[in-house]
Formats: sequence, C-alpha cells, structure tokens
Amino acid sequence: MKHLSIYVFIFNLLFYALTLFNIDLVPGIVWRSVLITGPIIGIILALLYSKGKLKVIGLSGNLFVFVIAILMPYIVTTFIWNRP
Repeated sequence: MKHLSIYVFIFNLLFYALTLFNIDLVPGIVWRSVLITGPIIGIILALLYSKGKLKVIGLSGNLFVFVIAILMPYIVTTFIWNRP
C-alpha cells in the first residue's frame, strides 16, 4: 500500500507522455478527468500511506504532474493566451 502513490505517479506520467505524442488511448473527456483526478489521488495516497523517502517521491512526482497538466494550461489560457 505504501508504494501505491508512486505507481499512480508513474501511470499519470506515462498517460500524459502518450498524449503529448498524440497517442489517444481514450476520448477527450475521459483524458481530462484522468489527468485531473490522477495526481490528486496520488497526493492523497502519498499523504496517507507513505513515510520517509516514498512520501517525498510520491508527493513531488504527483505535484509535478499536477502543475504540468492542470495549473500550467490554466495559467497560460487565463493570463497569457486570452485573445484569439
């Protein structure tokens, strides 16, 4: 159970990397929901079940995916690319 947050991080990272290379495994709405809920579930699992180095790896990895998949597109579309 303590390695589960790391497995979720690896799954999220691979899922995001595949979509960057235009390999669509699932439709768009499912893709967005996986990229939103995946890192959140990984962060919760890291906080609840991991200790020591596994906690740091799980938290930092899932936060990285969270920032890249959720926060960066939101910031870019809101503040930088807001005109057609």
